[in-house]
Amino acid sequence: MPLTEGAGAAGVSHPAIFSNKKGVVMQYIQSIMGRRQFLIAAGVTSVSALAFNKLARIVGPDFQTAAAMAADKDKTEEIKKMNISEKFKMPKWVIDEVLSPGYGPREIGYEQLENGDALVCVRARFDNCNGKILDWWMADYLKGTKEYQFWHQDHTTLEWDKSKKPGTFINATHISGEYIGGEFIPMWISFYDPAEILGMKEYPDKTISSVACVSIWLKDKKLFASLLQVVRDTYYGCEMRLRFNAISTKAKDCAGLMEHSMEEMTNLAGFLPALYAREQQRKASNPRL
Repeated sequence: MPLTEGAGAAGVSHPAIFSNKKGVVMQYIQSIMGRRQFLIAAGVTSVSALAFNKLARIVGPDFQTAAAMAADKDKTEEIKKMNISEKFKMPKWVIDEVLSPGYGPREIGYEQLENGDALVCVRARFDNCNGKILDWWMADYLKGTKEYQFWHQDHTTLEWDKSKKPGTFINATHISGEYIGGEFIPMWISFYDPAEILGMKEYPDKTISSVACVSIWLKDKKLFASLLQVVRDTYYGCEMRLRFNAISTKAKDCAGLMEHSMEEMTNLAGFLPALYAREQQRKASNPRL
């Protein structure tokens, strides 16, 4: 589906933190191949050069900023004290659309909403996977920086706050740093109870196997975006549908966010089924793990 900017009032842009000037075709090719393979195929760099660049990021000032931010966990307590309308903002029609059978008019792309927000849509296919496995990835396997960097080459650091409990990510926040659209972004990513946010425990689409309600906060504790992530099981595995509601943001500045999200899910779909099978085998052979 072509990436188009919808009609509506232009919002006040965040300082280009998610903008990306690459062409639409290059964005699409890169999202399918993965950034590492794309750059090598284009002759821009080598695997060793990419590894060196990543190392330079980790030891540089951006990594130090993320580490300092991770130490300031008390900020997550302020977020938890907010009411639902303050910490999660998503148009009702978007919620209704993504929780219902079928598809919306735009499954991949972004558009400007009349209230000045921007809606970013991403859809990803996961073969040999399901909602339970995706929940396991976030709730059990994604413990910190090591796993976060393995997921995507632009991730630098991750640490969960003290509210994270084994086997669940609901009502927890992870403090992370990553590069989006070429710029380093420190952020707090908070996960809420979908039943509390959406007011329902059963969904119109009975194939839905996982729902996550998420808010993304910037370092000034300003709400950048809310995310509704819905997984529904299919005959081949499952599909993930993402809706970001970027607050007071111009749609044209969301290309980097969409590209990054597509890369994340493409990477995850590529390794998660085998990773889950391996970890379940290890657990069966050693129940103490």
